[in-house]
Amino acid sequence: MKKYIFTALLLLSAVVLRSQSFVHPGILHDDRDLERIRTKVAEKAQPWWDGYLRFAEDPRASFDYDMNGPWAEVMRTNPVKGAPTHKKEFEDDCLAAYYNALQWNITGDGRHAAKAIEILDGYSATLRSILNHDRQLMAGLCGFLLANAAELMRHTYDKWDAEHVARCETMFREVIYPVIENFATFANGNWDAACIKGVMAIGVFCDDRAIFERGVDYFHRGEGNGRLTYYVINDEGQCQESGRDQPHVMFGLACLAEACEVGFKQGLDMYSAADFRLMKGFEYTSKYNLGHDVPFRRWLDTTGKYRHEMISEEGRGKLRAIFELPYNHYARRAGQASAIPFLAQAAARVRPEGEPWTADNPGYGTLLFTLDSFTPGELWPDDKGVHINAHGGGILFHDGRYYWFGEHKTEGRAGNRAQVGVHVYSSTDLYNWKDEGIALSVAPEDSGSPIEKGCILERPKVIYNAKTQKFVMWFHLEPKGMGYGGAQSGVAVSDRVTGPYTFLRAERPEAGHWPLNAPVSMQTAPVPSEGKSYEGGSLPDDVNTLNIITRDLKGGQMARDMNLFVDDDGKAYHIYSSEENSTLHISLLSDDYTAHSGVYSRHFDNRFMEAPAMFKHRGRYYLMMSGCTGWRPNAARSAVADSPMGPWRELGNPCVGTGAETTFESQSTFILPVQGREGRFVYMGDRWRSDDAIDGRYVWLPLEFEGEGESERFILRPRDEWNLDSVN
Repeated sequence: MKKYIFTALLLLSAVVLRSQSFVHPGILHDDRDLERIRTKVAEKAQPWWDGYLRFAEDPRASFDYDMNGPWAEVMRTNPVKGAPTHKKEFEDDCLAAYYNALQWNITGDGRHAAKAIEILDGYSATLRSILNHDRQLMAGLCGFLLANAAELMRHTYDKWDAEHVARCETMFREVIYPVIENFATFANGNWDAACIKGVMAIGVFCDDRAIFERGVDYFHRGEGNGRLTYYVINDEGQCQESGRDQPHVMFGLACLAEACEVGFKQGLDMYSAADFRLMKGFEYTSKYNLGHDVPFRRWLDTTGKYRHEMISEEGRGKLRAIFELPYNHYARRAGQASAIPFLAQAAARVRPEGEPWTADNPGYGTLLFTLDSFTPGELWPDDKGVHINAHGGGILFHDGRYYWFGEHKTEGRAGNRAQVGVHVYSSTDLYNWKDEGIALSVAPEDSGSPIEKGCILERPKVIYNAKTQKFVMWFHLEPKGMGYGGAQSGVAVSDRVTGPYTFLRAERPEAGHWPLNAPVSMQTAPVPSEGKSYEGGSLPDDVNTLNIITRDLKGGQMARDMNLFVDDDGKAYHIYSSEENSTLHISLLSDDYTAHSGVYSRHFDNRFMEAPAMFKHRGRYYLMMSGCTGWRPNAARSAVADSPMGPWRELGNPCVGTGAETTFESQSTFILPVQGREGRFVYMGDRWRSDDAIDGRYVWLPLEFEGEGESERFILRPRDEWNLDSVN
């Protein structure tokens, strides 16, 4: 079934792509990549900084590099004995053009830009032929490097002469592309793979959809050994050249990965083709080259020339600088970290990656391809190297930055009570967080304040009111000494997003107001709960018989686990567990967001929903919640509605896979819409540690959507590691 689904998606993607313009820059690197690399180097962040130090030592990455050429003719082999080929010199020039284009984007030093353009202009004015037996290999490899350099300069440097840009495009179309347009069906698969990536790169630079799709199509359906399923020949990951030698296998796999990366930049998922066949090839090859046994079956290639009876030990263990790109994609984008333990080990062994073997691949993958990632349940250090302390939190996006507010926990069980207050962190990318300090401090002991040190202050959320230009914080509050009997909501405000916030008051919501959707009969029904409080397990099966809503009408409704939601029209809602946790209430806040409006509704009566988190997608409203099991995790719940006030329809547990019955050992705290990526949301969950509150961990996972129309729902899958490019 997976194969049929992928084929359908591939065909659909191809149709969509024909009507789309290219992303620029968009071969190996797009704007986000360049910004990431530039930022990490500026911050000397690891492992990027170590990767950059190796890269900067390469003389081809220097603006002082002396171009060897240009030449009118280049070749890898010369039939005239002793005659020059200019192979290494040409390869070094191509790498220098690419590396200086990268350096220009990393450092902003115009001398690097000038060097990259000098090389590109030199060859576009001079190069006329790539000759002899290995011409497809040279054109694919060097053409790929030159296209990357040209793509970066064309779209990041506005001083490259337009006529020279056009001449460079002519070089690709008339000199390099004709050599590789029919690939290398007669050779081992690494030749084809080099041609594939070269063709796709030229297609992007030249804005030529037909050329680009020719490379994509050959990757999936070509007749030569470089076609994905002809190069990685089976689901075990054995490769066409596994019986030849290990360096050529690494070379071929890396070229296919680079082709996949070009596709990825243009919106195609070639990495997962044929049920992740390329990933399996990397894992198989990594395992064998790390000294482990792998299965092997005799193999005859598509040409009928290359027969292998056993796996080759030639070059075994000599790992090349090619593992960071596939590792980062499969572990961090695709969420397949558990499927690639040996690829992970290979990447770690070579890290930080250095120069490539000749011009076979880009090299320096630690610098160029290491991605930020989320690792659910692991320690998450802030900018000071300290585990982030913002539990039960939520995020506000304001003026281009994310602000994460949460409970500041301390050690031991005492840390479950508020000893410090609400902590806030800021980030531009959601991976790396700066400690901004305490946004709301608890009041001193014996001060008599509702937020006195030792109170229970949970699930703080902050929203911004554009009319008042105030930041408004709401939280669940249990005044000191009341256990969980207070069930109040606290509110605080600030003129600055990071605070300090001024505490306004604590109260039970909606005193004197009747919910919109409560039966009129409840207003006159008996109130057996009058004057009573209830502990866990002491409530009857049908809590409605207690008429708690009427019991609490005068003093206000109970409010425990809570969240906030601001709709597109600027209206804000307070969502909270009420009626002894048996029923969820949703209240419309006042125009300034600092009070309840008297308009609210009740939902999921007798369902005992905690940890509510609301978001909006395709015009519909979704809720994620949990059951009530104290500190112990349980199966999540979800619901959908056409209005925040309901009615709400339950959709069941959104979690699938191992750990779904405990929401992957977490409880929901917030659903975060990712800015600039429409339709992408992040589940924020906490993994509580009640015996040592400060050791609580965060479980962030991407939401996926399945179904259409009324049947659409969101789902969560377990992931060891992932990043924001993982799913849409």
